Amino acid sequence: MRIARRSNLIFAGLIALIVGGGLAVVGARAVPGGGWLGPAAAVVVGGLALRRPLRRWRVARRALPPDARAWLHTHVPLYRHLDDAGRARFERDVQFFLNEQ
Repeated sequence: MRIARRSNLIFAGLIALIVGGGLAVVGARAVPGGGWLGPAAAVVVGGLALRRPLRRWRVARRALPPDARAWLHTHVPLYRHLDDAGRARFERDVQFFLNEQ
C-alpha cells in the first residue's frame, strides 16, 4: 500500500484551487475585501483532502510494537518467510489496516 497516490494529491490540489479561485472571484464581487474567502476555502478543502495521507504518513513513521511483531511471527506463516525489506513493508501495511479499521 502506498501512503498516497500522486494522482490523488494532484486532484485534491486542483479541486482546492478551483474552489478557492471561484470563491475569491465571487467574494471580491459581492463584498468589499471578500477576496479572502477564496484562499480560506482553498486551505479548508486542501486540509480535508490531505487528512488521510497525513494520518497514514504519521502511522508509517511509527514502529510496530514488539508484541505485535511477535504475534505476526507466531500466527502468520508468510511473515516468517519474508526478508527484512518485505517484513518492514508488511508491518507498515498491517499498521495502515489497523489504523483505518
